[in-house]
Amino acid sequence: MMKVVLLGTGPPFPDPDRGNMSEVVMVDDQPLLFDCGERTTTNLMRAGINPVRVNQLFITHHHWDHMSDYGYFCICTWNYGRKETLHVYGPQGTIEMSDHILLGGHKLDVEFLRKFGRNLPPHIKKKPTSEIPIEVQDLKDTQSVSGAGWKVTAGLVEHLSDFPCLGYRVDSPQGSVAISGDTQPCEAMIKLAADVDVLVHECSFLDEIISERQMKGHSGPTGAGRVAQESGAKKLVITHLRPYVGPPPVMEMATMYWGNDWIGEHIIAKIVTDIRKQYDGEIIIGRDCMEIQI
Repeated sequence: MMKVVLLGTGPPFPDPDRGNMSEVVMVDDQPLLFDCGERTTTNLMRAGINPVRVNQLFITHHHWDHMSDYGYFCICTWNYGRKETLHVYGPQGTIEMSDHILLGGHKLDVEFLRKFGRNLPPHIKKKPTSEIPIEVQDLKDTQSVSGAGWKVTAGLVEHLSDFPCLGYRVDSPQGSVAISGDTQPCEAMIKLAADVDVLVHECSFLDEIISERQMKGHSGPTGAGRVAQESGAKKLVITHLRPYVGPPPVMEMATMYWGNDWIGEHIIAKIVTDIRKQYDGEIIIGRDCMEIQI
């Protein structure tokens, strides 16, 4: 069994309908977690996945919407009985990022849990370990990590020069999945996603906004469609979507950067139409806790 579970499909924004970026690729009973944005730990529970069972975490880059839940996820799963080592991978600077969060911002929590487990009554068997069970590794372009029946390959994609970003590809006997992270359409992502069963690709802005602002580092509908078409991906799952509809406070914040011209239910239909100009495969508009079977 192999499937993709979208945990967070929204932007760096407090959207009640969409958490920040995160997804899981399930290979048999092994959850491979990609990114750890706001609401990741909670949405793992909503999706029926015990966060303590997640032992592999791959971070695309260090913008806050892709790793803001990292400290909570690590501390929470340690506190609730993690015994297996959490293996964390990401681009250059991931070790430093992890140390800043766990040994800096959460220093007092780490010191507390070291003592807390020792003082629990004897009948509690799943006590926190004496040290947080975690190993962190910076990955290089094209570097791979393998486990029981799966292989994850990293590829350096084109986001921002001061935020190196990795896309990832998961291969198993059951199929293949590629995850873009944040990127503009690029040859590196096309190569990484070659002939995959599912491509999960960001679609952060509409084409008109990207063109008007001459934006770099993100993709619009036609860009995501082009990557899917040229890579030969069988399915394209669109994620990292802005809130085009929502309650008044959401729209008040959301329209700050693009005004009222680009909101409404019709925008999602427009995104699909624009993707279709480039891509002739299956298009899926992602939403939180959606499952895509391979």
